[in-house]
Amino acid sequence: MAGEKGCSQLADGGGLYLRIELTGSARWIFRYYDAAGELRQMGLGGYPEVDLKSARETRDAQKGLRRGGADPIGKRDDDREIAARQVVVPTLGEVADRYVRDMVPGRSSNPKAQWQWGQTLGEAYCSPIRSIAIDKVTTDDIVELMRQHTVKKHNGRKTEGPLWSTKAVTADRLMDRLRVVLDFAAAEGLRMGENPARLARVRLGPQQMVVEHLASLHWRDVPEFLVRLRQREAVAARLLEFQILTAIRPGEARGATWAEIDLKGKVWTIPGPRMKYKVEHRVPLTARMIEILHLMAPDPERAAGVIFPSSSSGVLSNAAANQLLRRMSVDVDPHGFRSSFRVWAGDEAGAAWEVAEAALAHQVGSKVQRAYLRTDSFLKRRALMEQWDTYCASGAGQ
Repeated sequence: MAGEKGCSQLADGGGLYLRIELTGSARWIFRYYDAAGELRQMGLGGYPEVDLKSARETRDAQKGLRRGGADPIGKRDDDREIAARQVVVPTLGEVADRYVRDMVPGRSSNPKAQWQWGQTLGEAYCSPIRSIAIDKVTTDDIVELMRQHTVKKHNGRKTEGPLWSTKAVTADRLMDRLRVVLDFAAAEGLRMGENPARLARVRLGPQQMVVEHLASLHWRDVPEFLVRLRQREAVAARLLEFQILTAIRPGEARGATWAEIDLKGKVWTIPGPRMKYKVEHRVPLTARMIEILHLMAPDPERAAGVIFPSSSSGVLSNAAANQLLRRMSVDVDPHGFRSSFRVWAGDEAGAAWEVAEAALAHQVGSKVQRAYLRTDSFLKRRALMEQWDTYCASGAGQ
């Protein structure tokens, strides 16, 4: 039979036609009358992709719909609209990975910070909840995650308990990052309602941190230890000795640069940004400290960059000193030597409390009191550090 201008239609019966275009292409058509008596034509697919048998089956199904009072084309359009609305909801893990990939670089350009986000939100800590659909994550899910049993190992010591208290700092960061990811999901229209991470923090309450005092060496044992340490030739050994003699925090010692050293004035000035309390700190340099500087560079006044570099000329990692101590079978923490100095300064040297605290770069008194306290006791600290230097060298003659 003739069809529209320029094409022909072959009737199969029951309203099924094969429409053939002038180009030679062909497609199946189902013709029927709707409830208003209007002739409608519904496409069933191209030929030969849809063969005669399949076309007849589809026609019969549409005729069944029509007998039931439904409009086949209307039903098809409704089904398509419903399918379009049925978006697959991503899992928490998928949203977290997307946030780490697309959004975290905008929060921080530091690659380490980006890695930390991925680590805490990845399988290492979030494995139990990563497979949950983002719109199904509940407060109970996050509370249970924070209460999961975990083991913390540090310098050969093991602590066990809930993640929320055993690894308090990590858990706190994880909770904040989950809150951010869930807020992001809400902004993307992927979930509604209260942020379960906020409610979980309320449920869990303040973190009952497991307090671990860093292991330290008794001050009476420091000179003998230094005799052994000076026999080591590694950069980490020189760094650790320098840190012990200066009583400075490990990170502040690792980051020391030649530009901070004034050999003529015998002063090491650490800029505020590198200090814990963001306040510039002056360290008196003793004879042995200056010897160590000469060991690190034959001509310190011409040297540049980091004083105690790694093999790649960067800053040594915080693991370098720990590994050295383990090889020496000394079960202490590098930071613990500050405690050794503090006890020696008070019990043996009889140093004034504020002088010993200033030597450790501790903040003394309230903010108001510090405003009136204009001195850093530098001259008294120099005398104290010279005394500490002499004491630390006393093991050499034993």
